[in-house]
Amino acid sequence: MNRRDVLAACMLAACLVALLLPLAPIGVDPHHDGIMMKPALDVLSGKVLFRDSFTQYGALTAYLQSLTLAVQPSLLAVRLMTVGAYAATLLCLYAAWRLVLPCSLTVVAGVLYLLFIPAYETDPWNHEHWMLLPWSSVYAMMFQAAGLYALFRVIRGEQPERWGLVLGLACAAVFWCRQPVGVMMTGSLIAIWPALHWTGWMPAQSSKRTILGRILVGFLALHAVLFGGLALSGALPAWWHQNIAWPARWSQSIIWMDTLPFFVNPAEAAGMTGLVLAFALPSLAKRFRPKLPVAIWAAYFVTLAGVLIWQHARVLRIIAVRDGGWSFVMPLVLVGFVIGVLVDAVRRRGAAQPVEYYLSAAWAAFGLGSLVQYYPMGDSWHMFYTLTPVFGLVVFVVWRWSGRSVPVVAAGFAAVLLPAVYVKARLIPPVLNRPLVTLAKPALLRGMKVPPEQARYLDQIADTLALVELLHPDMPAVLIGNDALYLCFMRNQATPIPYYVTWQGLANQQENLQRWDYIHRTRPVLILEKARWEAVDDFYRRARYLPVLFVPEELLEIAIPQELADAAGLKIYGIFGLGRPRPKVQP
Repeated sequence: MNRRDVLAACMLAACLVALLLPLAPIGVDPHHDGIMMKPALDVLSGKVLFRDSFTQYGALTAYLQSLTLAVQPSLLAVRLMTVGAYAATLLCLYAAWRLVLPCSLTVVAGVLYLLFIPAYETDPWNHEHWMLLPWSSVYAMMFQAAGLYALFRVIRGEQPERWGLVLGLACAAVFWCRQPVGVMMTGSLIAIWPALHWTGWMPAQSSKRTILGRILVGFLALHAVLFGGLALSGALPAWWHQNIAWPARWSQSIIWMDTLPFFVNPAEAAGMTGLVLAFALPSLAKRFRPKLPVAIWAAYFVTLAGVLIWQHARVLRIIAVRDGGWSFVMPLVLVGFVIGVLVDAVRRRGAAQPVEYYLSAAWAAFGLGSLVQYYPMGDSWHMFYTLTPVFGLVVFVVWRWSGRSVPVVAAGFAAVLLPAVYVKARLIPPVLNRPLVTLAKPALLRGMKVPPEQARYLDQIADTLALVELLHPDMPAVLIGNDALYLCFMRNQATPIPYYVTWQGLANQQENLQRWDYIHRTRPVLILEKARWEAVDDFYRRARYLPVLFVPEELLEIAIPQELADAAGLKIYGIFGLGRPRPKVQP
């Protein structure tokens, strides 16, 4: 890239960091943050992933996050790493898109990427602001972007052997961050390679066999390292259950259409299509009636402008990034372009094509593989991850199909996206200006900002567990619930079985019995969530446990062995004096 491109890419990355950096410390999600932090901390403590510690996502995510925790063991550090991954993705995408698009249109695609990040927006169910969670999808997206750039360099014949190796490594890395995306990316590459051969592509500086060999070396090398490590440590069966079998069963419990209508808007998509056709009509008409009087077109555009002004509220909704038709139209544009490429390939079978043809066709196949992320959970984040490789392709398709000059296309996109920029800017102050408390404890959450009520009960939980560790420095904890973040408050990260959460169907009967046997033998501190409290009280009496804290906001209770409570002089709910409401006895 030349200096102008470097400057443009850096400015986009700076805008992204400015957008996401203030959001990184805001909010703590004990469930979703916990399910990412716990396996990373376990890896850092020397446990073998899958065999000793459960993760439903790819191993590479946990390994990368554990490296960050080795430098700074806090949730804030992992969130900041997430911001870095978004920025790295944007830089890779810019470099890839710039190989096909002019600079101004590459910037337009980068702006689409920025606007589609659901930062500062609210979810449609609880109407709470989205947090910048450290999802494995972020790292899969980052390696996807690196793979797209490597693919383009291979097709262009620029050091194809070196970039073939990078492409293979990136594809394997996507799999080890998020399996479904990695499988589909692998499938896309399997389709792209014979299609390139069939349509007459010839590498400029190497042979197809050599390049394919390098791709396979990179792909198989990373798989060999990670699969080999799992096999040698005896974790391969656990990996299969946690990353393949159990997620497949879980996805069957999700009703796709319960979430999809919130984020895909066919009516707005139809309106957006109508707008495109309205503006394209003059160009289409000139092909059939080139001699129509200028007065007719003047009247047409005046009428169109009047309709747009009259229906401006409807138009703004149609072109809105989140509530408009984008999330429906862009996949349709992608599918339509793929069909067009296939038809064109059949018509020109075997004849050499311009390099742009091969790049755009491979790009479309690559994006098609990414569409799997619309399923099984349709939400703003998954749609963003899905469309990330596609933003630039949509800009390319509009540019080529419209036949307009680059400045005209860039100006058109600017006009359409300017309201979205305004809306995004309006969303930021209410989020940042909320009354938030900066946490000082536990160390894991230091620097995070949460609402005052959440800060209060997080402090209570942290103080209670700190007191337990003061009385018994090496005491482990067992969670009967779903929010693994609370386990991360403890110094001792030991768990009786790999499954530190009690998600339905995750552990088998033998493993559940092993958990309870561990509780009876080891006498850990218990963290219980949303339990059947009558059964819990019966267990306390039989196992001699004493509840010392109840958090009504989370329906969470912490209990310690009776002998530890007696040694410390603690009574029931004796730390903060807040107990669980007892059912009223009917007279």
